[in-house]
Amino acid sequence: MMMDDKYSLDTEFELVKENNGVTPQIKATIQNNSDAELLVNSIRYTVEGNTYEEPVNRTLAVGEKTEVIIRSDIFEMYSKYEIQFRVVTNGVLSSFIDSDKKDVFAPLQRKTMVIDGVIDEDIDVLSVTDFGEKYNLWQTGSLLWEGAEDFSGYGWVSYDDENLYAAYKIIDDVQHLDNAITRMWAQDCIQMGFYHEDYEKYDIEYDATQAMPNLYWIYDFGLNSSTGEKQVYKSKVLQVGEDPYDCEGVEFEIKRNEKDKTTVYEIAIPWKTLKLDVKDLDYFRIEVAIQDADEGERSNAYYLTGDAVHLTKNRFNFLKHIIIE
Repeated sequence: MMMDDKYSLDTEFELVKENNGVTPQIKATIQNNSDAELLVNSIRYTVEGNTYEEPVNRTLAVGEKTEVIIRSDIFEMYSKYEIQFRVVTNGVLSSFIDSDKKDVFAPLQRKTMVIDGVIDEDIDVLSVTDFGEKYNLWQTGSLLWEGAEDFSGYGWVSYDDENLYAAYKIIDDVQHLDNAITRMWAQDCIQMGFYHEDYEKYDIEYDATQAMPNLYWIYDFGLNSSTGEKQVYKSKVLQVGEDPYDCEGVEFEIKRNEKDKTTVYEIAIPWKTLKLDVKDLDYFRIEVAIQDADEGERSNAYYLTGDAVHLTKNRFNFLKHIIIE
């Protein structure tokens, strides 16, 4: 919340389901904190260097609040924005600015996926993540990214009462696999990190060698180069003593099409395996890294929100997905 001698401004990022789709918006609540009536002319907000203005034109009594809904086609799903807000009151532009970075506009919509290595025909009912240049491309090898045919793709997440689902169709000109399941992160694969603040309530046995407790999972799934079989492995587990090879109830499928250079990854993870009941949740944090290892040591990787899976392991930076019925 932003405070001023005359007013307070509280902003909340929301997703609203409308016409079989999801519309992103910001709800701004302004309260008159002065000892006299306050004319709120407008709210200005700056996104990526561009400034926009939302008219309000309402006079607030002492202590009164008003809500302003900001909708704009500049907001995209699965994006993180640094937004600066300023308020025009009594014709004067306030100098107070909020520049806090927010996780915004990531929906988790209800849909049961068929886990068969083929993207569902009705997948378009879900919001899609289009992996491309606008996402953070982290490279460690000598091979440079050469465009969409080299490495790109699409992703979808959904849920039902029993499972969390994810599907990815990845375009990759060279498929590289590694023999060791515990090094799956170093080959072509999908990494998914999961977290919810309710995990903080558990009586967790912490690993004393870690500076920060896990309190989250990272699932890696891909193909084994020796056998060609699909494999899933937990490279990070919720607590000490949890078996990383025990992925009970997890259903997944991976199919490579060498002709069109695509790989489809699909997975269903039971909510009971994630120790949560979706009926009790308003959101769930999901972080995804798509691995491309043309040189054999993850030469390319796309991230949704940054380095939260590979580097910092900061569970609070996993992207907050708002659950949509």
